Amino acid sequence: MDPTELYFAEIERLIAGDPRLTTLSAGILAAARLDIARDSIAFCRALDVSHALVLREIGDLEDFGLLKVDRRDPRTSRTFYSLS
Repeated sequence: MDPTELYFAEIERLIAGDPRLTTLSAGILAAARLDIARDSIAFCRALDVSHALVLREIGDLEDFGLLKVDRRDPRTSRTFYSLS
Protein backbone atom coordinates (compact mmCIF):
# COMPACT_ATOMS: atom_id res chain seq x y z
CA MET A 1 0.00 0.00 0.00
CA ASP A 2 1.44 3.39 -0.91
CA PRO A 3 1.75 6.12 1.77
CA THR A 4 -1.29 8.06 0.54
CA GLU A 5 -3.49 4.96 0.61
CA LEU A 6 -2.16 4.10 4.07
CA TYR A 7 -2.97 7.60 5.34
CA PHE A 8 -6.55 7.52 4.01
CA ALA A 9 -7.09 3.95 5.28
CA GLU A 10 -6.01 5.11 8.75
CA ILE A 11 -8.47 8.02 8.57
CA GLU A 12 -11.30 5.65 7.67
CA ARG A 13 -10.33 3.28 10.48
CA LEU A 14 -10.26 6.09 13.03
CA ILE A 15 -13.62 7.52 11.95
CA ALA A 16 -15.22 4.06 12.07
CA GLY A 17 -13.94 3.63 15.62
CA ASP A 18 -14.95 7.01 17.06
CA PRO A 19 -18.05 8.88 15.86
CA ARG A 20 -16.83 12.13 17.50
CA LEU A 21 -14.08 12.47 14.90
CA THR A 22 -14.38 14.64 11.84
CA THR A 23 -12.41 13.82 8.73
CA LEU A 24 -9.97 16.61 9.60
CA SER A 25 -9.48 15.49 13.21
CA ALA A 26 -8.97 11.90 12.06
CA GLY A 27 -6.46 13.23 9.53
CA ILE A 28 -4.51 14.97 12.29
CA LEU A 29 -4.42 11.77 14.34
CA ALA A 30 -3.48 9.66 11.31
CA ALA A 31 -0.65 12.06 10.43
CA ALA A 32 0.69 11.84 13.98
CA ARG A 33 0.44 8.04 14.04
CA LEU A 34 2.19 7.73 10.69
CA ASP A 35 4.86 10.35 11.55
CA ILE A 36 3.70 12.66 8.76
CA ALA A 37 3.20 15.68 11.03
CA ARG A 38 3.40 16.30 14.77
CA ASP A 39 2.71 20.01 14.77
CA SER A 40 -0.07 22.19 13.44
CA ILE A 41 1.89 24.10 10.81
CA ALA A 42 3.57 20.99 9.39
CA PHE A 43 0.12 19.41 9.05
CA CYS A 44 -1.29 22.54 7.37
CA ARG A 45 1.56 22.66 4.89
CA ALA A 46 1.35 18.97 4.09
CA LEU A 47 -2.39 19.09 3.43
CA ASP A 48 -2.93 22.74 2.46
CA VAL A 49 -5.46 23.33 5.24
CA SER A 50 -6.21 26.51 7.20
CA HIS A 51 -4.21 26.80 10.42
CA ALA A 52 -7.24 28.12 12.32
CA LEU A 53 -9.27 25.02 11.42
CA VAL A 54 -6.46 22.71 12.47
CA LEU A 55 -6.03 24.51 15.81
CA ARG A 56 -9.75 24.12 16.51
CA GLU A 57 -9.59 20.40 15.77
CA ILE A 58 -6.48 19.98 17.93
CA GLY A 59 -8.41 21.57 20.80
CA ASP A 60 -11.27 19.10 20.29
CA LEU A 61 -8.86 16.16 20.14
CA GLU A 62 -7.24 17.34 23.35
CA ASP A 63 -10.69 17.59 25.00
CA PHE A 64 -11.47 14.02 23.83
CA GLY A 65 -8.22 12.83 25.41
CA LEU A 66 -6.85 11.61 22.09
CA LEU A 67 -4.06 14.16 21.69
CA LYS A 68 -1.72 15.87 24.14
CA VAL A 69 -0.46 19.37 23.42
CA ASP A 70 3.25 19.42 24.26
CA ARG A 71 3.91 23.10 23.61
CA ARG A 72 2.67 26.16 21.73
CA ASP A 73 4.59 28.97 20.13
CA PRO A 74 2.93 32.11 21.54
CA ARG A 75 3.86 34.19 18.50
CA THR A 76 2.67 31.89 15.71
CA SER A 77 0.27 29.58 17.61
CA ARG A 78 2.19 26.64 16.16
CA THR A 79 1.12 23.74 18.33
CA PHE A 80 3.26 20.66 18.89
CA TYR A 81 1.37 17.56 19.92
CA SER A 82 1.65 13.86 20.58
CA LEU A 83 -0.82 11.02 20.81
CA SER A 84 -2.37 10.38 24.22
